[in-house]
Amino acid sequence: MNALVGFIEAFLTLSVAITLGRLSTDTGGGDYFFTLVALVLAGAAAPYFVALAAIRRLPPQAAKSTAIATVAFGVCDALVRTQAFFFPTERSGGGMALWLPVYGLCLIPLVTVIVHTFARVFQRAKA
Repeated sequence: MNALVGFIEAFLTLSVAITLGRLSTDTGGGDYFFTLVALVLAGAAAPYFVALAAIRRLPPQAAKSTAIATVAFGVCDALVRTQAFFFPTERSGGGMALWLPVYGLCLIPLVTVIVHTFARVFQRAKA
């Protein structure tokens, strides 16, 4: 379980670093630029912080399922965020990367339920 939490923390750091790297090149924003940067960075970190808080409060099997779902989201998040920020296309640009935290807050619980269900089914099949 500690390895999964370590991966979650690594993806949290990677997500924030990628976002900060992209935002450091922006020059717009006016008077509220630093507020905007802080809001975007907090949004990038939110799914990971919510998952880490949930992992501490859930029973072991549900916590492991949540950790696996969060790591899976972290992989997708890092790949899509990097592509959207640094190699934008018509369909995915900076706006798509900024929507990822919202998707994460929806997808992590959904994938957690799926992983937990499969784990219970395989656990019963072994018994």
